[in-house]
Amino acid sequence: MILRFAQNDTLGRPASEGRSKDLQLHRPWRRLVYNNRVTYYPIFVELSGRRCLVLGGGRVAQGKVEGLLSAGADVTIVAPEMTDALRDLVAAGRVSHVAREYESGDLAGFALCFVATNDAAVNAQVAAEGKRRRVWVNAADDPANCDFILPSVIRQGEVVLAVSTGGASPALARRLREELTAFLSEEYAPLAELLREVRRELRQRNLSIDAEAWQRAIDARLRALLAQGRHDEAAGCFERADVTFGRLDSTSHRAAAWMAQGDLAAARGDKDAALERFRAAAEALQDFHF
Repeated sequence: MILRFAQNDTLGRPASEGRSKDLQLHRPWRRLVYNNRVTYYPIFVELSGRRCLVLGGGRVAQGKVEGLLSAGADVTIVAPEMTDALRDLVAAGRVSHVAREYESGDLAGFALCFVATNDAAVNAQVAAEGKRRRVWVNAADDPANCDFILPSVIRQGEVVLAVSTGGASPALARRLREELTAFLSEEYAPLAELLREVRRELRQRNLSIDAEAWQRAIDARLRALLAQGRHDEAAGCFERADVTFGRLDSTSHRAAAWMAQGDLAAARGDKDAALERFRAAAEALQDFHF
């Protein structure tokens, strides 16, 4: 199955009249039916710059809009009235607004549509239009008129956990979210940032680390240092060649590892540590025969 998002072309025409890209289903359309046999496929969707429509202007719609903006979506609201927070977003130019009720044809050119009107008849009309235009629709608290459902989300920086009960029990999804929020302690956000930095350094040095080496490095001590705000010491945990660099055997790889560690130390402003590791790299290369 190939997924494409429908999007307007440069003339503002729907993708079906101009160009086509992003989410369309290239197979016979099948709308999800809400029953205990539905199986959902969990995905994270990149929405930066993609046009998303929100129908409704209440608190539920506000939550949808805020989530879409955090993902970088281009958001349009269709609603006769809105919350104060949504009006502020419109005034700031962060979202577009059409001050009226939903009308047939409103979904043209959008990638996704979120319905938050609390009107079953509107939900059904929007779902039918979504089917015709191949625009995915989510109707709040109405799984029968949804092409996708939204999970409960826990965020710590770049670490995101999503929880769903398949629409069976929002209360259970909330309970799971609360319990996982307690588990996902605050050090996970800086841990993700630190690991991103280390991976970038390793790629620049053409070093490949096996999964077990990563798991040895991401230990309780490392997380404790980050929780205490001791970021420099945490970064130092990755300067132990026997853990992070998987006991590299070749002389050239050992030298490259020392160089990478030296760069990390220099970036932190620790000149002595950087010089020590650069010297170790030079000594390793003295024994290497080209």
